[in-house]
Amino acid sequence: MINEIIKTNGDTRYEQLTCIGFDPNNDALVGVVNIKLSSGYSGGLCTAGSREYVAFWIDWNDGAGWQHAGTSAFVSHDIAGMPPAGLKYAVFEAINVAAHRRPCQDGPVQAKVRAILSRQSVPPPGDPDWVPTWGNRQETEILVGAAGAVDYQPVFESVSGVPVCNIDQATGRTSGAYDQPFGGSITITGFVPNPPDVSAPALRYRVQVRKQGMTAWETITSSFWISYIEKILNAPLHQDWLLQEIGPDGYFTYREDENPGGDGWRRVQNRVLATWITASPLTGVYDIRLEVKDPTTGVLYAGQSLACPDGTTRSIVSIELDELAPDCDLAITGYTRAGGPLQVAMNCGTFRVGDVLHVSYHVTDEHAGGFNLTVEPGGPAHGATPSPSARSYPVIPTLGETGTWTLNTAGMDPCGYIVRVWSWDRTIANGDGSGWKCQQSVGYCLNR
Repeated sequence: MINEIIKTNGDTRYEQLTCIGFDPNNDALVGVVNIKLSSGYSGGLCTAGSREYVAFWIDWNDGAGWQHAGTSAFVSHDIAGMPPAGLKYAVFEAINVAAHRRPCQDGPVQAKVRAILSRQSVPPPGDPDWVPTWGNRQETEILVGAAGAVDYQPVFESVSGVPVCNIDQATGRTSGAYDQPFGGSITITGFVPNPPDVSAPALRYRVQVRKQGMTAWETITSSFWISYIEKILNAPLHQDWLLQEIGPDGYFTYREDENPGGDGWRRVQNRVLATWITASPLTGVYDIRLEVKDPTTGVLYAGQSLACPDGTTRSIVSIELDELAPDCDLAITGYTRAGGPLQVAMNCGTFRVGDVLHVSYHVTDEHAGGFNLTVEPGGPAHGATPSPSARSYPVIPTLGETGTWTLNTAGMDPCGYIVRVWSWDRTIANGDGSGWKCQQSVGYCLNR
């Protein structure tokens, strides 16, 4: 690196920028400032002192000329025991070199760097020729090493909030006792380790699905909203919403940034990559995969293989879809009065307070979850409930059940009533684990 002091009209009796360079380990520009005098800096160490600014510009030799790369600062003070050679301070400014590195076979990149030191006044970002009142300007050339090998393989994280390692790949349903399929609006999350900086061409990605047994993959194209928080250069910390839309190339733009080049960072809430809108007749087991494309090289990266605690690995995730709500029904079939024999009855009949109603029901589904029975209105019923009033999987079989229940009307007020059956299946529908639902009711009257 060659440092060249550029003569300016700035006053360097108090401070002087003596050296600038490039730290390749941290992708940062470095400046060394020499504070020369023991006074003149607005007070000692217990005061606010004077603020010293060092602004950096880079010319990448790409025809764009000088580009502002950022401004760093430190505070100087009056020091009574100032050494004869003065005190030296270092400043650092991280820069985005990822967008300017070339492939190894194309060699390194040379760029010119200019830095301006100014006390108390911030150098204007748009004026690389600005002359400070106190301070000076320097230039040098830096060498940016060739790009090493990159790997943008995405990591598949979850499906509708379920970690991928918690999805049994033999069934496509959640692991564990509740054995849940998926349906409705399915949220897919994941991330790309070490993506390029926000100022570089953003990565492109797609999420694809196919039914098991089929060969062709289909790309998920539904638009969806993401929430993100970002801190870019000197802008304030910022939160906002963004509509993700599929591009004409069939890919979404990857929005996360881990700040490799120092231009700033962005975090997407929950790392949402896609929303897959499913509905009947989409049933059965489907495979899901992630792919990332480097827009600069055109290289396509498949998903990483993830090792799970049960010893299995997966980069493609299989899930079972259930888009059908349960079928449920109930009917009043008979009643007993004062301990007498069972008598035939029908829906919407009239009974006496104290009668015991006998009702049949059925709840059926491929992945039944459970049901409950309620008496409405609850006030005049005074807490009367059917027996049994609720059952759930795995007490009821996975395909549901047909059965009977009774309702003792003793203690209920004369009134018109309904008994309602609420049933649900085990599907994680629209990200909600309460499942698809069904309800039916039957009415009757009680008198004295």
